[in-house]
Amino acid sequence: MYCDDEEVVIEALKYDNRNVFECLSSDLKNDKEIVSLAFRTSGDLIRYASEELRNDKETVLLAMKGCPGAFQHASSMDCLPVR
Repeated sequence: MYCDDEEVVIEALKYDNRNVFECLSSDLKNDKEIVSLAFRTSGDLIRYASEELRNDKETVLLAMKGCPGAFQHASSMDCLPVR
């Protein structure tokens, strides 16, 4: 299935982030490159990322660039910058 094929997914994400990302395999939802591509325009997709990436500071900050409210879906607030 195309949701497991990294090359197909990378190409598909260029055209339809939301629908493609929602159907990805668990492995690809944990792939930082794939997640970064999807978050460039749709940071709210963080809710579908793996728990590991939802707890990754760099990933959460990237998602917040596209959607400031993305922090609500972070696994832990410990990954957010403190001001």
